[in-house]
Order: sequence, then structure tokens, then C-alpha cells
Amino acid sequence: MDNQRTEKYQLTRTPQELIHIQHTISARQYKYWFLLLKTYKELVESGAEKDEKGFYSISLANISNLMGYEPVKKELKKDLEALRQQPIIINYLEKDGKPVTHGMGFISEWKVTSTQIAFKLPSFIEDVVKGDLEAQKMFLLMNWDIFNSFGGKYEAIIYKLCKDYIGIGKTPYMKLEEYRDYIGLRDSEYSLFKELNRWTLSKPIKNINESELSDILVKVVFDKQGRNVVGLHFEMEYKATTPLLEIAPIEPNPAFEKSLITIPPNKQLDYLKRFSEDQIKAIIDRANEYINKLKADGKKTSVGAIYNKAFSESWGLDNWEAKQKAKAEAEERERQAKAKREVELKAEKEAKEREKQEKAERERCFAVFEGLPIEKQEAILDEMEEKIKQSMPFFLTGFVRDRENNLKPYTRAPHCFTLVGIIHSKNL
Repeated sequence: MDNQRTEKYQLTRTPQELIHIQHTISARQYKYWFLLLKTYKELVESGAEKDEKGFYSISLANISNLMGYEPVKKELKKDLEALRQQPIIINYLEKDGKPVTHGMGFISEWKVTSTQIAFKLPSFIEDVVKGDLEAQKMFLLMNWDIFNSFGGKYEAIIYKLCKDYIGIGKTPYMKLEEYRDYIGLRDSEYSLFKELNRWTLSKPIKNINESELSDILVKVVFDKQGRNVVGLHFEMEYKATTPLLEIAPIEPNPAFEKSLITIPPNKQLDYLKRFSEDQIKAIIDRANEYINKLKADGKKTSVGAIYNKAFSESWGLDNWEAKQKAKAEAEERERQAKAKREVELKAEKEAKEREKQEKAERERCFAVFEGLPIEKQEAILDEMEEKIKQSMPFFLTGFVRDRENNLKPYTRAPHCFTLVGIIHSKNL
């Protein structure tokens, strides 16, 4: 890659020795292992020390950012345990020239907290990743964005293998059984070459070559004996241009946070022009439901193809629009109910304030009345009695009786209101 391209995209070197280990781990587990190797190398080169238990750590936020979605904790733990249990058995010569068989897991130990993954690598893998000057020359340039864009295990394996030998132009020859072992197939899987070719060679290579993010073109060359294929190797070359790699990385958009694969920047921009962020979330949710159903039924899935179809056909938007309408109607009902309640509360508050003010004014009028000379009090009581006789004669007997017994009838309703009126009329 040229300097301009490497400046735009962070390139990670991965050791050739580790690329060629045969395994049966999934594509997602393969990616997690790649990220743990990447993290280990960066921490060692930065001088970071292991913790007191010998663990290195990577934040879950960093993992989520690199994977393009937040891992489900339950699945993450299963994937890490699969990496711990998956055996790596290698044969090599010790320094004294004696042959040795060495067994290990992809990782030795792991821990998951609410914010981090802590891990240990086997000693052999640590040595390879750290490497001396000669070992470091065997690290290839690997663009994580490209690698992570492949949703299929076989795409990832073939892409990494071909990137390893891009300088030569072809990979070493593998017998068919060696290739089956290398990609982790059981004896019962794809026993017919037609199926093996379709699912582990033709389709993955087509996806690599047609990927707008991929920087290489790949083809498989078969070795035949008669009509039977007995071996193969891959040939590869850089694409003349890789337009997408020339696009500056865009900031992660939350609309794509649930995507199971990294959606290339140009497609993200296209989708954001065609759909709102909420619509994109609805399409991805519907596609994920379909993918999960296929997996539950034991059917093979191509996540990228399903996403392409989901966006082209606007999956989930009918339900989304109905939900949006129902949501809007519910919000409007809630808004109206809230507005009505606010009016009621305001009226209650104003009524209480008026009542408080009126009570205070009545108390003031009582005080004014009781501060007057007796003859003026009696004159006001006579005036009150006359008003009661004219407008409320049925209250007159009680008022007269209470007045004679000095029970202050002017302090009780409705007579207190009459008193207030008289006090106001006299400007007292």
C-alpha cells in the first residue's frame, strides 16, 4: 500500500506462524484472537507491564469500537472459552536440534469484567508476537477494517492467507485434505468437492473480490488427477484501485451500532442519505432477527448479503412506521393529558393563592373592625343586620342571637363576606 493509504488506515502486523495454524474456531472468535494479539503486541511495545496475576487487558469499549458493535457478554464469554479450549499442536526443533511437540490453547486464561477483557497468551505465542528482529520481518501488513468487514469465516481465513503471500503472488500448495484441516472442517462437513468448492472457496473468493473494502483480487488454482481435484493453491494481486480506502474514515454513527459486521463508510453514507437513523436501526434490527432465525434453524447465513437485501427492500419499515404512528399518537395523548393536568394544577394553585389572600384580607378586616370604637362596631353590625334582612332573611335569626351573646357572628360565613364588603366601602 502507498504511504497515503497507510496514513489513513491503521495497519496491524500479524505473525505468519500464527496465520497458518489450523483450527475450528468461528470467524468472530478468530477476530477476537486477532485483536488480543494486536493488543498484546501494542502493550509490549509501549512498555506496559502485566498485572500482578500476569494478565494484559483491553477495554470492552475498544473491542466494541473495533468490531463495529457491542459484544453480547454471554456470547463473548463463550467465544473466549472456545479460544482457551481450542488446541494448537505444533512441531518444531529446539535450539539443541531436538524435535518437540508443543500443545496449547489460542489463549491460556481469560477474565471478563463490566469494562474489560483480561487475558493471557501461551508462552510460544507470546514469543512469536514479541519476536526478535528476524521474527518481526515475518509480520504482514493487515488492515483491520478490511479484515473485520468479512462476515464469513472462510473469507477471513483466505484473505489473511493471501495477504501473507501477496509479495510472492501465490500461496504454498496444499493437498485437499490439508486445506480441509487448515480451515477446520470435520470429516462429515462438505464431503463432496462440489459443496466444499461452493462454500469454502468460490463464494468466499467472490466476496473478497467484489468487496468494496478489500484491497486484493484472489483466485484458486486446482491440481487435478484425472477428473478429481487433489490439491490447490491461491494466487493473488493488489487491486489497481481501491476507491473506498481513499475515503477518510467517518465517525462511528450510532445508527449502525447493532450491525453484526462493519458496514463500509461509503455504504453508511448512502444509507444515511436514504434513511433516517431510526429507520436504519429498524432495518438492522429486522435483518438481525432474520439472521438469528436462520442460525437457530441451522441454516448458513451471509450477513453482508442479508444486510444488502434488507436495505434494498427496506425491511422492517412497515412495522417501524406503524410503531412510529402509534408512538406519535401515544405521545400526543400524553402531551394533551399533561397539558390538561398542568392547567388543572395551575387553576388549583391560583385558587389556593386566592383563598390565602382572601383569608388574609378577612383577617385584616376583622382586626380593623375589632379596633374600632364600640359605637362604630355597633353601627357596622346594624348595617350588616339590615343587609341580611334584605338579601338573606333566613340567616337573620341566627345572626341576631349570636350578636346578643357576643359570639362574633361577623367572623363566620357568609357574614364575614358582608363585613369585608362594608369595611372596603368605608375605605377602612
